[in-house]
Amino acid sequence: MPRSVLKIFLGLLPALATVLSNAPAAAQIDGSIRYTLDNGAEVIITPIEGVGQVAVIAAYGVGFFDDPAGHPQLAHLVEPLRVTAATPQSEPTKRRAELSAIGAVNAETQPHFTYYDYLLPADALELALRTEAERLDGLSPTIIDIGREGPLAAQEASWTASHRTPRTHKFALMAAAQAWRHDATHVDVATGLQNTRIDVAETFRKRWYTTDRLRLYITGSLDINAAKKAIDESIGKLPAPKAQKPDPDRAIDWAALPRRTTITWDLAVPTVVVAAPPPDDPAIRFALTRALQHMSTRSSFVGTPVLGTSAMWPVGELPPMFIAPVAVDRNVDGVLEHMVRTLVRLSDGELTDAEYASLRNAATTPFPPPLTPQMVEQQARQLAQMMSLAPDDARMRVYTQALLNRMVVSYDPADEQARATVASWTKDQWASALAEHLSPAKLYALVVEPRVR
Repeated sequence: MPRSVLKIFLGLLPALATVLSNAPAAAQIDGSIRYTLDNGAEVIITPIEGVGQVAVIAAYGVGFFDDPAGHPQLAHLVEPLRVTAATPQSEPTKRRAELSAIGAVNAETQPHFTYYDYLLPADALELALRTEAERLDGLSPTIIDIGREGPLAAQEASWTASHRTPRTHKFALMAAAQAWRHDATHVDVATGLQNTRIDVAETFRKRWYTTDRLRLYITGSLDINAAKKAIDESIGKLPAPKAQKPDPDRAIDWAALPRRTTITWDLAVPTVVVAAPPPDDPAIRFALTRALQHMSTRSSFVGTPVLGTSAMWPVGELPPMFIAPVAVDRNVDGVLEHMVRTLVRLSDGELTDAEYASLRNAATTPFPPPLTPQMVEQQARQLAQMMSLAPDDARMRVYTQALLNRMVVSYDPADEQARATVASWTKDQWASALAEHLSPAKLYALVVEPRVR
């Protein structure tokens, strides 16, 4: 997948976070409309005046927690196949090259959804929509495409491990899905993808990439009526799926799992995952995940052999998880013990006023924070300087990244309502939820150790 723009954004995010956290509050970009097409696709349109570009983000409700048994990285592999495989209207890789020549395109696979984003001149909106419609309706991946894209997807896993980056947690979650959902004892995330059978990839793609799993975000310099017409003439013309939408198959049989599972994988970085079964109440799920995210930034991990920690936003059945890639040749058991001790201190039923204030702030602070015109200009200036962009181009990229952030953290509509509920929690409610759901008796650990076959 194209990552050059994404890597620059990721490198800029810490600086932008500082800018955002110090900025005054303001209303979000207004003027959005939201509706659903007859074929089930959901559409969100947000016009922005004077930026000269459009951003289109096509998100589908499938991620690597949906990988079938024995096929870790399959969702991640199907993602670039959709970008580069032929359609009746375009030869392999040609459309991606055409889009890249006039703008920026990217795609990312998350645990619970996958998105494809286009940042293009305003007059290219129809091209982006037509491209997504063609990929839904007439894609024809071949074994040649798999042979090209498989090694690239595997290379990303190898690169994160060899460079000791915290982004290894992404692949740890793929391993966790295989271990906890499919009883895997060894997971290959960096080898063998080029040997994936075309029928396996196509069965997966056709099951999950349907109009009723599509959420389409459009923003930038556009007329709403013209945008709706362009949607109607592209994605809107596609029929609804004949089969009923398959339910997500992400549930984990926690009662059947041991408290600690140890597996191996083909990366050189040991990784520890600590998880708790997701409560039924979306508000408690939201609070637990925000608490884990808050803990992952605490100074208690400074000086430990942990390369970085990460926690996920709650979506549906996905469990709250605390993930730590560990420096090679360091004590994995010690890291696991430290992670559990950290959670025990959080769930011992005694919250100080400072801890309560900190957790409440973490759970109620909007992410991404609202954009003000001043924030947009400041971020755009930084981005323009880093990437040698024209002001309008930089400004549109800021809007696009904000839209991506907002999409990632609110993909499940229940999360927004959960945030509102948690905002009113008392200290006792916080302490009770943490004690009930993050106590040692409720925690499950996955240790992923290196073993190259």
